[in-house]
Amino acid sequence: MARIDPRDFKVALHQAQSDLAAAYATIADKQAALQVQQTVIAGARATVAMDQATERFAEQDNQRYATLAKDGWGTVQKAQEAASRIAAAHAAVARDAAALANAARQVDVSRPIDVVVLKCWVMETNETPRASKISTSLAKSASERVSRSTL
Repeated sequence: MARIDPRDFKVALHQAQSDLAAAYATIADKQAALQVQQTVIAGARATVAMDQATERFAEQDNQRYATLAKDGWGTVQKAQEAASRIAAAHAAVARDAAALANAARQVDVSRPIDVVVLKCWVMETNETPRASKISTSLAKSASERVSRSTL
């Protein structure tokens, strides 16, 4: 009597289902990481915009105090303070622009591609469990037919 043991097919089916679930989890994880990084980038952009506004104000303040000091209505010290605020504002813009560039670099080319590759793999392997179920049921029915014909 020839009998096909369906346990190997069942184990393969469970393994394929586990691999598929792991792939779905990996896709969700990568998509969440991309969304988090997009939020970080948006925050960095807002910080740079705020720094640029502060920089413009410092430049205007410097012009005001320089004119006042030149005309004798303001002190040299206030003009120097305004000039130093420009340097600090330039430094803040440079620092936060670098942070923005770094945040944007974190979303490298491979991350979106990883998600696409995983989705393609899932679509391809999504057929595997069905094929395994069919193979298991075919093996089981073949086994039953062999058992009946040998009796």
